[in-house]
Amino acid sequence: MPTVSSPFAKITGFFSNPVFRKAVIGFSGSAAITAAGMLLSPVISRLYRPTDYGEYAVFSILLGNLSIVSSLNYLGALLLPKRNDRFAALAQLTLWLSTLVSVGFLGLLWLFEDSILSFFDIHSIGNMVYWIPFLLVVSVLSSCLQSLCIRENKYSVRAVSDVSANLSGKGYTIAHALWFGPSPIGFILGDMLNRLVAVGVVLVRLPLRITRLLTVPAPFRRLWKTAYFFRRFPVQVLPSTYLNIVSSQLPILLFKKFSTSAEVGSFAFASSMLELPVSLLGGALSPVVMRDSVQAYHEGGVNQLGKFCAGYFRKIFLGLAIPFAAAAVLGDLIFPTVFGAQWQTAGVVACLLAGYYAFRINYYIFVSVYTIVHKQLYDLIFNIVLLVARFAAVYFVVQSHGFLYAVGAYSAVSLVLTALNSYVLLATMGVRSWRIAIEQFAYFAGLLALLYAGREGIHHFMA
Repeated sequence: MPTVSSPFAKITGFFSNPVFRKAVIGFSGSAAITAAGMLLSPVISRLYRPTDYGEYAVFSILLGNLSIVSSLNYLGALLLPKRNDRFAALAQLTLWLSTLVSVGFLGLLWLFEDSILSFFDIHSIGNMVYWIPFLLVVSVLSSCLQSLCIRENKYSVRAVSDVSANLSGKGYTIAHALWFGPSPIGFILGDMLNRLVAVGVVLVRLPLRITRLLTVPAPFRRLWKTAYFFRRFPVQVLPSTYLNIVSSQLPILLFKKFSTSAEVGSFAFASSMLELPVSLLGGALSPVVMRDSVQAYHEGGVNQLGKFCAGYFRKIFLGLAIPFAAAAVLGDLIFPTVFGAQWQTAGVVACLLAGYYAFRINYYIFVSVYTIVHKQLYDLIFNIVLLVARFAAVYFVVQSHGFLYAVGAYSAVSLVLTALNSYVLLATMGVRSWRIAIEQFAYFAGLLALLYAGREGIHHFMA
């Protein structure tokens, strides 16, 4: 007789799977240390103002855009080469490109510093903008080393690096506010320490025979041949990736123009808190899923790949949608309680954005599978539409109805198009994605209804 498994049984099976166990090592390394790092966020939120966070968010946008453009998104291809020499050449090519862009951007700063600061309205940061070229190179180097850890199955080294860097960066950010007072500079210097520690820990803990792949210079001819071999990767993947990043940064730039710095900071802070589980869990699961997806594709073609992705697509959403549903219903209570009264608006923003982030995490984990099935054009088209829709939603609504309505419009178009993109990806592998879509939307709606009923029940009982 066939048995019916409950969603909770599926969740339990997912957490006991070897793929998830690898991701746990990559994600945490030490649960206690990771928890301690996350607990520092409420301390930071009480020391810094929303305006400080808003200024730092614009600084991060500059750095993030340069990182993607300078590397031509080759960072996303580092796990594809089978041969060590080709991996080494690709990583070194990426580092050389980022170094050249850093030097060019430094020259632009010397020539047009006032214009750049005025355009982005970050005069309070001042000369700290000159640290962007240095942070760019360190950021790309850190990404190369992280990929090297995954390639060599050194997940524990990657975990220790992530945790150490996170704690160091947040620790300095707190110390800076206590010694010198709150300012965006505290966030910038903390970010710098974060990246330096991440690089240092990996270099110290990896054996010399592994790090030699990056430290021993590859011949120019090999670099050229590697660039030619991956010549289609920037053209096919970079536009889509860059458009997705720009469209996610678009609200901050528009709110900076049409709203207050405090509202920009509230949006950036709420987004970063919701992005935290996406980047930590998704960042740990994504390379593991990508690696096993490549193996499934080589073993059984598109059909085997589709079965693998569909199974984990369901299980990941079942487990990780719960905290986002809680944020959607309780965010306006959680944020001022945990982070301080000054973040009340951020709590409302979190309620509006949580539904989108619940569906974003699967896209974050599985989007790289587009490169395996050679359907990157689909992702590019979706990201073009997403960019236009987000711009229209924020630009027109923020001027006609205000900040919070614009956030709601941004979240709605992001949820619909991001989820649709994920389901189209599954459909390209022969999966009946419409059934998964119905299951997931019904499941998330049920979670929202259950949590909202609980909130209203407690409110009625307390009244």
